[in-house]
Amino acid sequence: MGYTHRITQIIVVVLILLFLNIPFETVAIPEWKIRVVNELGLPMPGITIRQHWNNYSFDLSATDGKEEDKVTDSNGNVTFLARKDRESLLFRSIAFVLDILKIGIIHSSSGVHATILSPDHPDSSLSYDGSGSLPDTLVIRN
Repeated sequence: MGYTHRITQIIVVVLILLFLNIPFETVAIPEWKIRVVNELGLPMPGITIRQHWNNYSFDLSATDGKEEDKVTDSNGNVTFLARKDRESLLFRSIAFVLDILKIGIIHSSSGVHATILSPDHPDSSLSYDGSGSLPDTLVIRN
């Protein structure tokens, strides 16, 4: 009976570890639709718009994040797809603990951060920190 009980315990531990390592997706930044206008409110077609994003709570490599450039359509609109994190529960737990430990120890960011800007007009930008609604109009100032 002791041997069977021990094997059962090992199987349960292995199954729990396997379960904890199954990655799953969560949306960090929802799909972001932006209308780009000038100071008069007129749409600006053909403008390059850059989305820069990172989830600093899960990025243990201290990279600068990720970027994607798109060009506005004839109505000054551009859409960036949802940005997703795909991590296991074990990784998320470890990252959460490390995120708490680095508070007060080093200057670092935490959570989701995203910025929308035009590389040709860097004085105008939108930002999102994972809370509230996404801003939807970028006003390009000349």
